[in-house]
Amino acid sequence: MKIEKLNETNAFVAIDLEGAPCSTGVVRAAGKVLQGGAKAMARTTTYTFALRELQVGGASAGISADDDAREAAIAAFVEELAPRAASGELVLDAGKGVDPAALQPLREGDPRAALRDEAVDGHPLPAHLHALGVVVAAEAALGSLDGVTAAVEPGPDAERIGALLEARGAASVTPDLTAEADVLLCGSRQGMVDGAMAAAIRSKVVVPTGPHALSAKGLAVLNGRDVVALPDFLTLAGPTFAGWPADADTPDAAVAAAEAWVAATVREVMSHDEGPVLGACYAAEAFLSTWRDELPFGRPLA
Repeated sequence: MKIEKLNETNAFVAIDLEGAPCSTGVVRAAGKVLQGGAKAMARTTTYTFALRELQVGGASAGISADDDAREAAIAAFVEELAPRAASGELVLDAGKGVDPAALQPLREGDPRAALRDEAVDGHPLPAHLHALGVVVAAEAALGSLDGVTAAVEPGPDAERIGALLEARGAASVTPDLTAEADVLLCGSRQGMVDGAMAAAIRSKVVVPTGPHALSAKGLAVLNGRDVVALPDFLTLAGPTFAGWPADADTPDAAVAAAEAWVAATVREVMSHDEGPVLGACYAAEAFLSTWRDELPFGRPLA
C-alpha cells in the first residue's frame, strides 16, 4: 500500500497495488481524513476486482480541509491529479464531503463504460447495483428470500434494500439490528461487526453493506456461533458492473450480469471448508497471483 501526499493541498491518495493498469476508489473530504480508513477501503476494492478477475487495484483519497477552505482544497486536488486521471491510471469518484461536479475534470480519460451514468427505476445505476448486490447475496446465502425476516441498518440505501428484499419474497424488514431475523444487512462504519456486536447478533446470515464492516474478532465470534458472514468485497461488487460491465451494453444487461455473478459467487464460496470469507479471499488471491509478484499484506477485515 502506497500513500501519496499531494503537493498543493493537504490531501493524499492511497494506492493499493503500485503499477496496476488502473486504480479506482473514492475521494472523501472532511476536517481530518485518516489514512487508516482510506487504506481499508482501497484493500476492499482490490479484493473486489480480484474476485471478478480484473486487473484493477483499489485506491482511496482524502482531503483534509475545514468547511470554508474545502472548495479550494478540492479544486487544488483535482488540478494536481488531472494528468493521472487523463491517462486512465487513476479513477476517483466523489465520496462523503465531495460534490461530484467538482471532480468532473477527472472524468477525462475515464476507462469505464458510459453505462455508469445511466439510471434504473429512477436510481443511478451504481446505487441500484449496490442495493441489488447485497440483496442477491443474502438470497444466495439463504437459498431463497421467500418468507424470511430481515434486519436492515437505517441509512441512505436502506429503503431501496428493504423494497428489493420484499419484492423478492421477504416477509418482513425491520431497522432493529438486535431483532431476531434470518438475515442482518449492515455496515455503516468500518469494524461495525466487532466481537461484542457479533456475540449479540440474532441472525443466521450477516451481509455487509459497507466496506470493512467485519472485524477479525467479529468474524471469529460469528464463526464460533455458526452464523454465516459474507465478505464485503463480494457483497459490494454490484456497482463495479456499472463501470466494468463485462459484455453488457445496456443497464438491464449490466443488472442481469451483476445479479448472476453475485449469486453464483456467493454459492461458490458458501461451500468452502473454511467459510465464505476465507473462501473468497483465496479466490481473489489466486487471481492476484497471476499478475502480481507479491500479494498485498493483510486481508480486508477491520
